[in-house]
Amino acid sequence: MKKFFLTAFLLASYMLMTAQTQDSTKILVIGNCMLAWNNTTEMFQHICETVGKPVIIGDKAVPNMILETHLNDQETIDEINACNWDYIILQATQGDPKGLMDPFWVIEKLYDTIKANNPCTQVLLFMPWTIFGEDLTLPSIIEDTEKYALQLNLAIVPAGKIWQTAKEDYPDMNLYADMGHPNVMGSYVSACAMYNALFAESLDNVEWYASIDTTLALYFQELANRTITQHHGQWNIGYHARFDFSIQNARLTTRNVTPFAVMYFWDFGDGTTCYEACPVHYYKTEGTYNVVLSITSDSCMNNNASILKTVMVENADVRPLISPNPANDRIFVDLFREFENISVTVYDATGKIITTMNRENCDSFNLNVGRWRSGVYLVEINTDGLHTIEKVVKKCY
Repeated sequence: MKKFFLTAFLLASYMLMTAQTQDSTKILVIGNCMLAWNNTTEMFQHICETVGKPVIIGDKAVPNMILETHLNDQETIDEINACNWDYIILQATQGDPKGLMDPFWVIEKLYDTIKANNPCTQVLLFMPWTIFGEDLTLPSIIEDTEKYALQLNLAIVPAGKIWQTAKEDYPDMNLYADMGHPNVMGSYVSACAMYNALFAESLDNVEWYASIDTTLALYFQELANRTITQHHGQWNIGYHARFDFSIQNARLTTRNVTPFAVMYFWDFGDGTTCYEACPVHYYKTEGTYNVVLSITSDSCMNNNASILKTVMVENADVRPLISPNPANDRIFVDLFREFENISVTVYDATGKIITTMNRENCDSFNLNVGRWRSGVYLVEINTDGLHTIEKVVKKCY
């Protein structure tokens, strides 16, 4: 009977622990003494528990270990592979004299290691603050952090930016314990930033203040909300559709940078649509167009999102660009937008036809001029919306 009750108790305990693990958000923090000082990770856990968010936190914030050291540390790698983490925070380190000490390739390799263990783990890059008295280096730290995060589609924990804003609000405020380590207030700022960035939600009068003054703690909570919650897109936080574009004359070139997306729908604002990831689109008339990208995420995010950007189209009827001109071997003709049917006729200076060609559904083409004699030639281009005659000079070098 005793054995039965012991077995039942152990089974119930195991089931409870398993349920708690399944319901908890699993977070791993990888960093150095910037987060180990005052045990920032534990502060972050206290905040989570106070607001009722069950978390399981792995702490690899180890003094004197920059990210490159972690990359070559088997204990860190084993910790990454220990479970399917929901989030992993990589704490970057400020460099000397400016920017981040951690090169991009280190962060990229850690990112690849994390994704190899669980492709759905979301990785965040912790933005550090500057060394005491080196405030002028902060723009470089912010720039490096944003650049690395953009290249890998990482969310940012912008602690360094919050420190900068605190200094602007209160120039005499001191968040340092020494030249680089935080005091309790500085660590509390970092813990608030981690919560805000990771859960993409505000801290509203959380009644856990570490050992600092209540009014000051509430200010730091509000500052994190002001810096992060109101600017999720800037820090790549949450699930958003994102794309960059360039416009040259009437040709729109897109670059979709939405992480976890598997389906795309583009509305170019001129009645045309497509389902490509990074399309090139050609406008037939000048004007202002609202371009909308709508995406569906993969199973990691299980979400949908869209974004609208305005595009100004000028010079829709621009003349073709021919290069090089003068030419010796081959010329490239850029029409700047796609045409369904293109007819090309080349004449010499006497009006004699040298060559003809036809192209379909393209925005550019090449002509081999290697066998032409030196002189001036006329290239006549006829399309379903363009008729032009361009002069080409052939030279023998």
